[in-house]
Amino acid sequence: MSNQINALVTQLAEAVTRFPDMLAEHREQYGPQAPRAFLRTLAFVSAAGYQSGASDAAGEFQKVLDILDAEVGKDDAVDELIAVAFLANAPLDGDPRGSLQQLLGPKLRGLLDKVPAHDSTHGFVHRMVAAEPALAADLNEHVETYDDVLPHLFMGEIVDRLVEWIGSGEESALARAGTVLQALEDEWGKDYEIDETIAASFVENLPDEDSSDRKILSLLGPKLKKELDRQRA
Repeated sequence: MSNQINALVTQLAEAVTRFPDMLAEHREQYGPQAPRAFLRTLAFVSAAGYQSGASDAAGEFQKVLDILDAEVGKDDAVDELIAVAFLANAPLDGDPRGSLQQLLGPKLRGLLDKVPAHDSTHGFVHRMVAAEPALAADLNEHVETYDDVLPHLFMGEIVDRLVEWIGSGEESALARAGTVLQALEDEWGKDYEIDETIAASFVENLPDEDSSDRKILSLLGPKLKKELDRQRA
């Protein structure tokens, strides 16, 4: 991590009382990927606060925007980080949450052409389907329904599919479920956006211990099991 990036996230954390604890949690959980994860979280959390109508939350979001706008143009790595981590996840024009694009300063607006169309989770979804082609029909139906790949939603759908396969007791279905679970295990720990998607939309949607569908819990790999234990502690 460059000194400029470290200075940016430190400045952002110091701008709002609750942000230092948030940054510390991200550093503990994501290590070197913490700055990117932190800016992504700020894009969701601070924007949602602004959209809630609370006056203090509106002030938080404006502080974040002012700091970011002031830093644009000073360092290429910082500009890229702001574009791919913050702007890519902020509610801009066309976002169903409602656009806050009019609040962007002039230099932030100048970065909009660097915002990627998709983040790393889209590639992750396609790798999952490549690992287990039996998911292709589910992905095709998902795209037909939503006109795009929505990684968080699709991961929730995968939980239902795996529970169905495992519940059938058929050897071929159990093998398919095992392939998907191993692919998830292999993906964990390489990219914070993928980890967050797996944690929030796969692990969090797994059946309870006392559910009739609990067999899937015993088939989790060590990394997924650790995340499940963390969530349910």
